Amino acid sequence: MKDELATIQPAKTEISIPDVCAAIIEKGITSESVDLVERMMQAQDRANDRAAKIELANAFGQLQDDCKPIACTKIIPGKNGEIRSTFAPLEEIKTAIAPFLAKRGFTYDAKQELIDGGKMTRATVILTHRLTGFTKESSFTCREQASPGNTPAQNDGGTFTFAERNAIKNLLGL
Repeated sequence: MKDELATIQPAKTEISIPDVCAAIIEKGITSESVDLVERMMQAQDRANDRAAKIELANAFGQLQDDCKPIACTKIIPGKNGEIRSTFAPLEEIKTAIAPFLAKRGFTYDAKQELIDGGKMTRATVILTHRLTGFTKESSFTCREQASPGNTPAQNDGGTFTFAERNAIKNLLGL
């Protein structure tokens, strides 16, 4: 007699929706069986949504860890030649974060909305996670930026750029 332990395989405990559908078809479809399949599908959808939200949260957290503050390289001079302020141009921000967006599975989009009769601009930055389809958004609203000598279209573009830059900074914690 051998002193070996027998390996016992556990019984299959998961029931898949296709397995249930096959059994229902075999035994005959009833309104109760249709209800059962619908409830199972809804439960599966909720479980998938929870898993996708966790995946999104993890990927977004990693993205925020990847993104470091971006140097302010653009100078806004004051009237007397002093430096009034500095900022990071939007294109430099986009260039800096692009590899991290790709690495963590995000796409980037932005939209503009004029509000208060065109006196205010709201920029919304949308990051979409490719795997889950879930999105993270950040908006920034500012008054119209008017620079002397600019056309209205140039002022609109500058205002949107300002708002978009701040929306992405807020979203990623830059």
